[in-house]
Amino acid sequence: MKNVKQGDKKRNISIIIIASIVALIIIVSIFAFYFFKIESYEITGNKNYTEEEIQNIIFEKAYEKNSIGVYINNIFGKKKTIPFVETYDVDVIWPNRVKVTIYEK
Repeated sequence: MKNVKQGDKKRNISIIIIASIVALIIIVSIFAFYFFKIESYEITGNKNYTEEEIQNIIFEKAYEKNSIGVYINNIFGKKKTIPFVETYDVDVIWPNRVKVTIYEK
């Protein structure tokens, strides 16, 4: 009987630890989503598109509206193909600004 109670106690502790980790991840994610939300874009070197068009092309996904998402996408993501643009650089100016430099063809 003693072993059954110890097993239940270990399982309860495991559940509490897992729930705490999940709660911590959720809290950190919510904090990061609001604190690192991009508030201003600086776009230079562009003549063929408006700033709004460039923003909509480069930052089309929800996670790309966040400085952390942009930073991670810069490291691991693939650059988008934009007509009349040879390439572009995206620099994150922490915590909530982004600078985009366009190099046209």
